[in-house]
Amino acid sequence: MSDPFTAFNFRVEITLPGASAPLCEAAFAECDGMEIGCLKVPHTDESVAYSIRRGGRRLVYSGDTGYDPMFAEWARGADVLLCECSLPDDMGIPEHLTPAQCGAVAAAALPKRFVLTHFYPPVERVDVRAIVAAHYAGPVTLAEDGTTFEIEED
Repeated sequence: MSDPFTAFNFRVEITLPGASAPLCEAAFAECDGMEIGCLKVPHTDESVAYSIRRGGRRLVYSGDTGYDPMFAEWARGADVLLCECSLPDDMGIPEHLTPAQCGAVAAAALPKRFVLTHFYPPVERVDVRAIVAAHYAGPVTLAEDGTTFEIEED
């Protein structure tokens, strides 16, 4: 049987037109009217979070990450903050967020909409929304395949 954690591994890389390498740590670049940035996050050496800003609106995606207050500050005020929420608190590991850690990230970042994804089976047995709500009073969405959001430009 394969390791259930490796079945979910994926990597997002953004390489802007004309660039010779992917966008890297703590970088911001302009492309087609968008400001795209990334920040190193604690997971693997290559792991980064992404920020995409256009027309006064901002989406931040954590990718795989452990808890990092610097990430929460960097994501502050996003219109949509999309974070992984892999494991229940009693199974937490440094490389992935738990529901309580997600709540702490959201409480510091104060996004307009907080969206959680990347649920391993054990975390689906706890009330993720209630645990997050103990730390963060804003709207929380538990993403499913095909979940979409409209973010209107200013």
